[in-house]
Amino acid sequence: MCYNFLGDYMKFIDLNSMSDEERIPYIKEVFSGKYTEASKKHPDILSLIKLNNNSRPNPLNEIALEGVWGLNLILKYNKKLNYLVICPEYIKTAEAQSLVAEAFERDAKLYFVSKKTFDYLSEEKNPQGIITVFFMNEGSFKSIDPAKPLVVLDGLEIHGNIGTILRTLDALAIYDVVFINRKVRINHPKLVRSSLGSFLNMNIIDTNFDELYKYLMDNGYTIYLTDTDAKAIYMDTEYKDKACFVIGSEKYGISLPWYEKQYEMIKIPMNGDCDSLNVSIATSIILYDYMMRYKR
Repeated sequence: MCYNFLGDYMKFIDLNSMSDEERIPYIKEVFSGKYTEASKKHPDILSLIKLNNNSRPNPLNEIALEGVWGLNLILKYNKKLNYLVICPEYIKTAEAQSLVAEAFERDAKLYFVSKKTFDYLSEEKNPQGIITVFFMNEGSFKSIDPAKPLVVLDGLEIHGNIGTILRTLDALAIYDVVFINRKVRINHPKLVRSSLGSFLNMNIIDTNFDELYKYLMDNGYTIYLTDTDAKAIYMDTEYKDKACFVIGSEKYGISLPWYEKQYEMIKIPMNGDCDSLNVSIATSIILYDYMMRYKR
């Protein structure tokens, strides 16, 4: 039963009706000779633990995503794979088996671990038996789509807010985002999870103010600062053809250098006692309005 994977995807079967006693040897036979048994002491498993805990430097920009959906997206967007951690007890579908097989064909290492070890590594209530570790690409100004608005995140500090903004951008098919004055690690596990994997298809650029401002001026962008002190309301603003929206940090707002350059300011009207919305909600409102009005 040792498959030539690329030719035998259709032979994978659903395993939900099998008991663990039947499923484990079946999975091990299917992937015979293609995996390594690993414990929590294995170097790559220890590396995954530290990656999940954000407790080590990450110069290779490794990211871990759990589940079938995560591996599916990673393969869809052709990310460079490092290794998969697999628990045979939790592999129950033909889809899960075929995705693991495809990852192996793309040179991913496969580690089989015990249920106890996988439960320690997993953060899901109902694990699907797969954790994928892969490498994140670096973004580039050259890849920016000039037909879509450019979004700048200036000094945001809360992973959940950033992840939610990335999900909004994905929903609007906006795939370019720039970080300046970055306060969080872009591949931090909390940010990865809160984005639901939407960052995988994005051109994420990490740069400084001067480099970004030069790019904006050289390429004819109009800069819109989202500021609660603005006089112009976002709904009444007639946006220029190439728009760049700058979103400031939750605590300090937009950094001072922007106010020394060419810009326009917009705000969301607040009619109650609160003076502002959550930054991810405010970003969603402004960008949805822009995209719907201009049908980008």
